[in-house]
Amino acid sequence: MEVVGGLPQYCEICAKQEARYVCSRCGRRVCEQDFRPSLWTCTGCVPITPLESPEHASALPSGISWILLASFAMVLVGMILIVAASFTQSHGAMSGGTVILIGPIPIILGSGPESSWLILLGAIMTVVAVMAFLLTRRKTYR
Repeated sequence: MEVVGGLPQYCEICAKQEARYVCSRCGRRVCEQDFRPSLWTCTGCVPITPLESPEHASALPSGISWILLASFAMVLVGMILIVAASFTQSHGAMSGGTVILIGPIPIILGSGPESSWLILLGAIMTVVAVMAFLLTRRKTYR
């Protein structure tokens, strides 16, 4: 514990714990609970936001975002729909088409009498998805 003039230094916000840090904005001596190391400020200068508080901490690792979970959910729903359609549409010839992107190289596959329309639909959906990705990743410079 830091001792100044024979007395220990306590946090200037809670006055309960040892002051180990000094706020870069106001100069107050604060404890670990009242200090935000990412900003090097005390909670008096920067209040706790809902994202920083422990009760609102994300259960997911920081690299996993909601868009990744949404894409997994869409793939799962698509697989369920394909399985359901295979049970109900068992008569006649089946058709299928797909577009696979490996980097910038598209691989287009199809089979059956209606495969050309399915391949065209898959190619259009791929172009729309790539354009949406590029538009959302575009940086604005001011």
